[in-house]
Amino acid sequence: TRLDLLPTADDPRVGAVVRAVEGLMAKAAPDERAVLADGLAAAHLRWGQPAEARRRWAEVAALRPTDVRVRFR
Repeated sequence: TRLDLLPTADDPRVGAVVRAVEGLMAKAAPDERAVLADGLAAAHLRWGQPAEARRRWAEVAALRPTDVRVRFR
């Protein structure tokens, strides 16, 4: 994903890319939203933003209540 191409939170493109992904999430089916939220969570963790990563993984958990894997992230 494009998120993998942004190595740090200091990259000036981060805000635009996150907004673009959030726009996609707003239009996506629940399964696709979960995939996008999971990608954002991983990116936020890599960028040193664990609170935002937890928030995104909470979104994934809400979208996939029977997926126990997300509960261990």
